[in-house]
Amino acid sequence: SLGRHVVSPLQAEVFGLFSRPTGDNITVAAAHEVLAEALQKRPAAVVFLPDVRPGILEAELSGSDTIPFHQAFGGWLLGPLGGLPGTSLLAMRKQAAALDMVERQEAERDSRFEWVVCARLDLVWMSPHPPLQLLDPGYVKVMAQGGDWHATMPRRFAHAYLRRYALLRSGKAPGLMGQGPSQFPAYSLAVQGISAATFDNIATLATCRWGCFSQVRGAAASKLVRWRHEAFRTAWLAAGLRSGQLQWVRGLGKDLCENLPHYRTLHTPSLVAAQLLAGANATGGPALLAQRDPSRFDSRLPTNNLHVKFA
Repeated sequence: SLGRHVVSPLQAEVFGLFSRPTGDNITVAAAHEVLAEALQKRPAAVVFLPDVRPGILEAELSGSDTIPFHQAFGGWLLGPLGGLPGTSLLAMRKQAAALDMVERQEAERDSRFEWVVCARLDLVWMSPHPPLQLLDPGYVKVMAQGGDWHATMPRRFAHAYLRRYALLRSGKAPGLMGQGPSQFPAYSLAVQGISAATFDNIATLATCRWGCFSQVRGAAASKLVRWRHEAFRTAWLAAGLRSGQLQWVRGLGKDLCENLPHYRTLHTPSLVAAQLLAGANATGGPALLAQRDPSRFDSRLPTNNLHVKFA
């Protein structure tokens, strides 16, 4: 789905970065072929970056009070240190290495990219990525549900987003109560003078088998996605966008289908899925805005009236 809904519509160059499991003898050349087949686009570069042990992470973060500072706020930003769930520190190290790959490619071709897209390979995309011309170049765009799952940014902001691990190492990363990896990108950008904008979720994480954070037990479990109730809403929005019944319109964080306070409080622009009452070819006017009922976690999508300008 990444190739069909992101790489192809954006005509993107592909850089693949993986943590090769211990004992896995796949070569870089073989990884090139696998990725090219999966994405229908031959990658510009592929790199393996093995996950390091917690002791190495502690050593890399020991130059400041980063560890005790963020431990005092709680949350699981520093996973897997201290037995915390998740692998957010390892993911941030990989994102920095991915930017290194981009910079090497730019040096070789003697020109910079205009946009950089960072996307997890285990995302299940259900609708094409919004066209770049709809995105405000003054913001880093992330999906509402997972700020660390995906980001589309003007090239000049890539350092601020993709080198969050360096911000942690410097001791300058913001601390907030209960902060996790999905909130950290927005706040780490804010302390660097950059705002994160959002768009409604059109992708969700695939299920995993390595003990990741997900809804994997009981009747609500899914063999395909981590959160079945989230996937239903994502599929609903994506189906509407693909069919033309819903369109991307410019709104604010408060208009998002998902109720996420850490993006709503930033008051930044958002692309939201809405139905224009005047029809698919309209350029503005009244619309039905899809929003989740906050009183019911698994509710259907009621609609509110919104006067919008078509994006």
